[in-house]
Amino acid sequence: MRSLTRNVMEAQDKEQAETLLKDAVSYIDRMTTKGLVHKNTAANRKSSLVKHVNNLG
Repeated sequence: MRSLTRNVMEAQDKEQAETLLKDAVSYIDRMTTKGLVHKNTAANRKSSLVKHVNNLG
């Protein structure tokens, strides 16, 4: 999960970041349903990723 998050944060191109975001959010949701990540932690991570991608130029 950390590597997927890092890949989204390091992406320079918005289109590339959006595709990586889709994969990261999907993975975070899977970890939440399996009980490995608390739902609030998952929501906070997804929120920060979405904010980062939206601020890319």
